[in-house]
Amino acid sequence: MSIPQRIPLTNGEVPKLTVIDYSASESERKTVTPSSHENLHRSSDDRRCTTATPTVRSSAQKPTKKSIARFIQNPVSQSRTRIVPISRKLDNHKEEVIEDSEQQDEDEGLGDVLRKVGHRHSDIRVKYFWTDDVLVETMTKPCIVAELQRYQEENRAPFAATSIERIADDIITHRRKIFAVLALLDKGACIEQVIAEGLTDKDLPLHTDGSSSCSLYRVVNSQNRKVNCFSLRGWRTLHRETFFTSQYAMNPQFLGFDSDGRTPKHEEFSPGVVLPITKEEEGHQGGYGVIKKIKLAPTCHGFHDRLRLVRITDLQ
Repeated sequence: MSIPQRIPLTNGEVPKLTVIDYSASESERKTVTPSSHENLHRSSDDRRCTTATPTVRSSAQKPTKKSIARFIQNPVSQSRTRIVPISRKLDNHKEEVIEDSEQQDEDEGLGDVLRKVGHRHSDIRVKYFWTDDVLVETMTKPCIVAELQRYQEENRAPFAATSIERIADDIITHRRKIFAVLALLDKGACIEQVIAEGLTDKDLPLHTDGSSSCSLYRVVNSQNRKVNCFSLRGWRTLHRETFFTSQYAMNPQFLGFDSDGRTPKHEEFSPGVVLPITKEEEGHQGGYGVIKKIKLAPTCHGFHDRLRLVRITDLQ
């Protein structure tokens, strides 16, 4: 076994490292002297003793003169050989992270995109709502075609190559909001069944019969007609319930003045209606009730001119 000795670093002397190998004979014992003390030199402000310790090996792998001298004469290069692979691993890891993020962007569906661009509602139970301008800007024909092609590639819908363009045109013209709700539910591949049944955005909002199965109905010629495409295989009660509540987020209530152009219109809203409120401050008790300051989505109210007159611009 080799026993390293401590080497005091001085300004004038060349340090020596004596390695005593008791397993070797007297004639085989060697003293290793570095050719230069440059690599071990330290400033006079930091004159401390240091120990150059050779790597411990088993008796079968005894340290040789060359291996010890190489470590002492150029310890920096030895450390570099260990650092470089780590840095390469870090670089590779960064590349993998970038590739993963790019892959995630490529795998994003229409539902993910809609959640990013939707107006965040002040009520966490509503979460998001979408105005017509947002849907038009987001759900372009190339976007819808790409979504339909994704369904086809995943074998979730047997769209014919020639029919994807036609279906995309039909969605833009008649069923943009329905397709948006389906995309949020990850049910966009059912759009062909919706088209076959003749269900359009004009039929929204659908209503339910209040049963435990939450069957959905539309009004046709003043009569309720069941929407059968949402009761086919793969559709569960949870899907119909989510469609029923999410459809209102595609039609936020527009708020404005009465016919005189000065009096805010008085309306009574059904429980499912989504008011376009993006921010709501804590209410204060007034003479006739609780007064709250709210912020509305710009395209969902007609109060712009009146707000400018009173110099309230943060609500527009």
